[in-house]
Amino acid sequence: NGEFDKSINIKILGIIAFFYAIPYKNKEVIIPILNVFEIAYDDFIEQIDILEKLELLEIQYEYVKISEQNLSTYFFYKSFIKENLLSFEVLLNSYFIKNKHRFDDCIVPTCNTFGYENVRDKIKTSLVKYCKSILDDKELSLELLSVFGFFILEETMKFIYDVIDCSPENDTSYYRID
Repeated sequence: NGEFDKSINIKILGIIAFFYAIPYKNKEVIIPILNVFEIAYDDFIEQIDILEKLELLEIQYEYVKISEQNLSTYFFYKSFIKENLLSFEVLLNSYFIKNKHRFDDCIVPTCNTFGYENVRDKIKTSLVKYCKSILDDKELSLELLSVFGFFILEETMKFIYDVIDCSPENDTSYYRID
């Protein structure tokens, strides 16, 4: 019946793990993030104090972050993937465009630590759905596939095929080799 039994703590640690460091007292920044995941600001602040006392978090210059990278990977995995306490689909839809690098920074160590198949099996449906929703934006599709292409191989191959298929044909009939 400790702090790890409280889903709110795992959710908060998962959010912090994804964003790496959050200006936790800056309401203009933090409240929209908390609203996406349906967490009240007062609950967030209360739990931050508890988690800091347990030395899971460190606070420096009004920013909060998880004190150790391996713990960060664990809490990202536990909250967004293993237990689905926070929706990976919501994370992807809400933050991929502005935080592409954070997905890469979180997914690669998560796969390395907890296994590619464990991660893929939990996020593939969300990735396919998101990929289909951005098909008209070739640049964003390419960015998505550069991070997650190895999870959604069929969509990756189709994207490559479509790019090649839409490319103008080369009508040069004469090739010179020097």
